[in-house]
Amino acid sequence: MHSTHLRQEAIHGSLVGTAFGERVGLAAGRRCPGWKIRIARDKQGALSPSTGFYSEDTHLMLMTAQSILNSCSIRENFQTSFVRRLRWHQLSFPCGMSFATRWAATLAWLHGLKVPTGFFSTENSALSRATFLGLALHGTGHGLKKWVTTLTKTTHNHPVTIDACCALAAVARAAANAKPNQVLSDEILASLAGCELRPSISDKIAVIAEEIKKRRSPRAIARLLGWGSSMPKNAEATMLMACYCFMRYPTDYFRAINAASLLGGDRSTLCALVGGLVGAHIGFNALPESVRNSSFPLPHGQAWMLAISERLSHWPHGVDDISRAPSLSSWAVLQLVRNLVQRALGLIGFIARLPMNLAAALCFRK
Repeated sequence: MHSTHLRQEAIHGSLVGTAFGERVGLAAGRRCPGWKIRIARDKQGALSPSTGFYSEDTHLMLMTAQSILNSCSIRENFQTSFVRRLRWHQLSFPCGMSFATRWAATLAWLHGLKVPTGFFSTENSALSRATFLGLALHGTGHGLKKWVTTLTKTTHNHPVTIDACCALAAVARAAANAKPNQVLSDEILASLAGCELRPSISDKIAVIAEEIKKRRSPRAIARLLGWGSSMPKNAEATMLMACYCFMRYPTDYFRAINAASLLGGDRSTLCALVGGLVGAHIGFNALPESVRNSSFPLPHGQAWMLAISERLSHWPHGVDDISRAPSLSSWAVLQLVRNLVQRALGLIGFIARLPMNLAAALCFRK
């Protein structure tokens, strides 16, 4: 990814790919545990999630994008901007906010007193932010590991989570830099090998490096690594399987996120990560037409994502070589309305699915 145009293509593809992938993962996650999940396609080949809403992974990724533009290329400013946005984000009643993120958002009000906001957790909600940061910092001359570590520690200060975020950021950078027609698995594995990871992660990467040559399915790899029935919802497992799904189907968006949705566990985060990596690799214009034309709820719809990708493609100086690329308005009132509507629809959907879930639970007991 060397030119401004290619930077914009990769950033825009990652934004839209993540948002659509999370929607699919949320739809798959609403099915009963134990059911065989397969996401239906319509006549145009589009996956069909039940609503147009996304959740925490996309929200925090967009907050990261805004904070990058507000940072003036200074890491401390970037952290302060993100903490400020996280503080107010909690007051908009967002859906799907993890405990670690909620804890960090509460402590964010004491950030001026130098109170650390991070929670000692291996939750995977920090991964989508790290993926996008690795993509946005590519070619800017900034230290990737320092920026990713700073961002991760605002919500998760567990060493395993930090390592997983750094690894995924390196994968995103390699994905955007590689051409779609080249053998991608070697590039991805090389980027992971360049990261200083703890043995629990590097040993599993060695297994994946051997199995990707055999072109085994992601479900087979999950069983091989000991995650047979359902994926654990931790950063290490999510990072590894997101990378494998991406390496297995690097240019087939639908097949990649469908494979991720079949793994179980936190399907929304898995599908979001895989969708973002594929989008960064092939670029926005190579995404399926149904994904490019999909609608997202205001204020962060397709037009907003296009505008911020254009500004990020010129970061850190902006089009006119100003001190910072201007950010976009977040429209706090519209965010509040959107989140309240999403909560209402989620409650209606839960009530509508309750008889089916109860019947399925009784069948499993028998």
